[in-house]
Amino acid sequence: MGSGNSLDERGGCWMMTVAEALSLMISFASLVVAVIAVSKEK
Repeated sequence: MGSGNSLDERGGCWMMTVAEALSLMISFASLVVAVIAVSKEK
């Protein structure tokens, strides 16, 4: 049982890391898009 629990925990941490990385990439991409939009306006 112990090994199964640790595997589940590892899977949860891995998924959480992937979600955090995706959200960071999305926020960074939107930031770049906003900067480009402002540059085009000027």
